[in-house]
Amino acid sequence: MGGFHLVTPKLFGWQRIDPPPFFWLQGMVTLSALLMTTLVLITANRQTRNAEERSHLDLQVNLLAEHKVAKLIALVEELRRDLPMVRESHRSRSRRHARGGGPKCDDRGAGGSIGGRAALARGG
Repeated sequence: MGGFHLVTPKLFGWQRIDPPPFFWLQGMVTLSALLMTTLVLITANRQTRNAEERSHLDLQVNLLAEHKVAKLIALVEELRRDLPMVRESHRSRSRRHARGGGPKCDDRGAGGSIGGRAALARGG
């Protein structure tokens, strides 16, 4: 800026637009700083508001998904209780084992496979 004020009048024969205390130049710089600060603060505020809305939507989606998963688990547990051919879940066995009940029996057949159909064929 200072170079503009020193070189321009000599090259083009112009009068100085703003003499050395540079009141107009200071005013322009202050105004541009004020406008940039306002723009930055408005943008930051908008980004914060958008981030909060996204966070709230994420929370709602996660709560809905958790509710649906809990409902599915309850339905599977009800199905397991109603149908004798559906094996006991791993979670139920681990809870019973933690209480000291231990496993009921080993469901593995002679071939080493988990015995869903083989146990039913034998009547057990």
